Amino acid sequence: MINSQFSVARLSPELLTQVQQFERKLSTDTKENIVLIAYTDNDSESPKSPSSHN
Repeated sequence: MINSQFSVARLSPELLTQVQQFERKLSTDTKENIVLIAYTDNDSESPKSPSSHN
């Protein structure tokens, strides 16, 4: 179900670097191995995509 609604986000090298820097900061702050995953909402073109706010 999640595969049909979301797909892996295509990030520019600059944005990927920012995500990796944030991963390192979170890992340092929490002393845990933190991995962030970027997805894009396939329904994001729809103006009502945040349907959880009913």
